[in-house]
Amino acid sequence: METLIVAEQTHFQLGNYQLKVIAYLGCFTPNIYSFKVSFQARKNPDLNESESEINRAETIENFPEKNDSLEQFGLLRVGSLDSGLLRELTLRESLNNYGLIAPLIAKEQIESVVVNHDIKAGVISSDSAGLSSQENLDQTTSSENLLSSVEQTTENNSNPEDNLDSGVKSIIDQENDSLRDSSPKNEDFEHQKNDQNYPISNDTQDSLDSDSDTLKEEDSEDNYNYLPDEIYEDEPIEPSEQILLLTDFPNLGASLEQLLQNYSHQEQSLNAQSLNLVIQLCQCCSYLAERNWNMINLVPLLIEFQDRLKLYDLTQIFPTGEQPTFGLSGGYCAPELATGSAINSLMSSYTVGALLYQIIHQKVPNSEYNLDLQPQPIPRFFQILKKVLSPLPERRLKLTGLRQGLLDARRDFFQDKMIWQTASKSTVGLSLDRLENEDNFGIRYEQINDKETLIIGMVADGMGGMAKGEIASKVAIETFLKEPIPLDFNYSETRNNWLMDTCAKAHQAISKEAENGGTTLSIILAVNEQLMIAHVGDSRIYLLRQGEIKQLSQDHSLVGVLVNNGEITEEEAENHPDRNVLLKCLGSKESLREGHIQNLMVTTQQLVLSLEDQDILLLCSDGVWDLVSKKELQDIFSNSKFSLQEAVNLTLEQVLEKGASDNATLLALQCIIKEGKL
Repeated sequence: METLIVAEQTHFQLGNYQLKVIAYLGCFTPNIYSFKVSFQARKNPDLNESESEINRAETIENFPEKNDSLEQFGLLRVGSLDSGLLRELTLRESLNNYGLIAPLIAKEQIESVVVNHDIKAGVISSDSAGLSSQENLDQTTSSENLLSSVEQTTENNSNPEDNLDSGVKSIIDQENDSLRDSSPKNEDFEHQKNDQNYPISNDTQDSLDSDSDTLKEEDSEDNYNYLPDEIYEDEPIEPSEQILLLTDFPNLGASLEQLLQNYSHQEQSLNAQSLNLVIQLCQCCSYLAERNWNMINLVPLLIEFQDRLKLYDLTQIFPTGEQPTFGLSGGYCAPELATGSAINSLMSSYTVGALLYQIIHQKVPNSEYNLDLQPQPIPRFFQILKKVLSPLPERRLKLTGLRQGLLDARRDFFQDKMIWQTASKSTVGLSLDRLENEDNFGIRYEQINDKETLIIGMVADGMGGMAKGEIASKVAIETFLKEPIPLDFNYSETRNNWLMDTCAKAHQAISKEAENGGTTLSIILAVNEQLMIAHVGDSRIYLLRQGEIKQLSQDHSLVGVLVNNGEITEEEAENHPDRNVLLKCLGSKESLREGHIQNLMVTTQQLVLSLEDQDILLLCSDGVWDLVSKKELQDIFSNSKFSLQEAVNLTLEQVLEKGASDNATLLALQCIIKEGKL
């Protein structure tokens, strides 16, 4: 069997792609080697096994002519079966193309592989060739300083190449020669100048003696402004079975490592971008923890952030309960990992907190030597860091609490401005038996303090005949329009209690004013971006976010119960003969029982939902959703050609076109979040 050699200046086939190895990047996780490669689809992907074995590895001289327009850059990682790549493949299968993870382009498990990474060449990478000891700090330099020295030499010499060692010359050659000598294209050179990943010879330091004293001072422990990635260099390995994974190449100019370097030069590193980065990382960790996976460390060079987080390496993610066979310490790792504690989600809380601490203080917390952390006294952030970085895991915030705390802190820090657009329309319909519109709706908007605005949207569908339904729905709406807002309205529990208590008051008022009358009631309450609901009956509340619609309420009807129990499908429910049989409403002589009014816990397992910019909330009576499907609502309100009111009008037109056998009411509210400034 042919042995595949993975090294610079070679090419080989991986799946349906031809790869050319451009540069060795480093070993950021034990026994996993990272390379920058160029790749393109094979001309003959249907080669048989024998041909594939013959052609798998060739010298660079035999690399066939290609169409450069089809060539792309990729990140190739090669690792043994116990390196973490096998675990990553298992994780990827369970996540089903999660949007924050860079998808695999190709993967293969090959029996005989040798990785030749030329240890003598060294790597100027994210930690200046390791930064694992003070000795390394004194012997290495960053690519930024290296390039500065190169530029200075060029300015001062008519023939600058005469004064550069072979390692530095190779960098200049890369810029001039593009891929001619297996180097990155010119447009990628600018990214690489920033990401510190140039192979240099051991003699390079000799050409930088004039800067060595400065570098020692700048690279001392007290002057670090970002956390370097750990580089693990192993002895040359014998041929063995290896896993090869290929993804697109990350934008190193937008890597977490580069962002941390940029933040270190900013007067105020805690800004909208850095906060959004931390919040998205926390959200990603929460998503993983729900599926019993936990991120316990970070490789900043292989994490990209351009408004949206993207992970290229998943080997720092472990299943819940796994007992590591080796200890991990320092960096973003929770201190208990040093003793091999079983993996759990509170370790992810520490990791998120360590990144936040680093952004604010330009260094990571050192739990081994600095247990008494002294974070800057920024309100909310100070308390969050103290909790999540506690050496005692049981004192840390859980990921859900951490994310909510970060959102609250961002709100207070930036004071985002919430703007609401609203649109509504109601029709009596076309039924000859319905001469009165028993639907009612309302909107309440007010400033409750100097930082918070409140909006309440309501739709009620009355029932009972002889105008009792109209009275019942009107009383319910008016009760919420008039009920005073408590002075202490800062906590979700307080707001939920107010919603429940006001529903009870509406219930009592309906019982007095409309005997034997009743109504559904669907309410949204938002204080800034924090959304809560109260719901009873079969009117509905939808959330439309980024073109996807979701029902936030649950129908209190016979058919709704059958759907929730899995006895019938949503499609079968649309034509079920008992779809109008209601099980709960407001208005009767009996007092409301606990659980009669629904909140968000039923559909989201959370009491509060954080709204995002451009979210649309739709509240409608059954006269709307019975004739216009969820998919049709999604298509109408996602169409940028329509204003919010035009979308509402179009929906009601469709209701009338389809017969409008019931009263129909639709209320739409869209939130626009304008980011505040410090």
